[in-house]
Amino acid sequence: GQPKHLKVDGQAALKDAWGAHFRTILADCLATPLPAPIKEIEREVRYSLGGVEMLGFIDLVLQNPDGTEDAIDLKTTHGKPSETDLTWNEQMNTYYLEGFSTIYLWHLRSTELLPVPRNLWLMGAMQESAPVVMDAIEAGLFLPRHDAECAYCDVRKWCREGEAL
Repeated sequence: GQPKHLKVDGQAALKDAWGAHFRTILADCLATPLPAPIKEIEREVRYSLGGVEMLGFIDLVLQNPDGTEDAIDLKTTHGKPSETDLTWNEQMNTYYLEGFSTIYLWHLRSTELLPVPRNLWLMGAMQESAPVVMDAIEAGLFLPRHDAECAYCDVRKWCREGEAL
């Protein structure tokens, strides 16, 4: 048989290991000074892209001395994003539609707070393409992609294919 000390619930062990790893990353990040005080955590934002209503959550909102606000999105990706990645990041650029002064990506693994350049061309392209994409989804032209990523999908409980997971 298997030794008693090796009999562990795989999911629980993974959760515990990730929790410890994440706490270490978070402790390192909390030592990083922010450009302004935190005003809010997990702010819900609703905005329109070309008439399509969108919902998002901003991890941290900072309050600048002049009354403007900055937004920070926390990311745990392995590789630090390049300047090109930041410039063409659709999610981050949509937050500029909310009137934030500066958007930052806080890369937790490197503890770096990276400013996301405002990309007016990208924001315009998203405004134009959102209704086209929404029409295609409603017409059934975007078929679900069922693969290993389904396990991480927020809507899998409503997806017929996700029922098997």
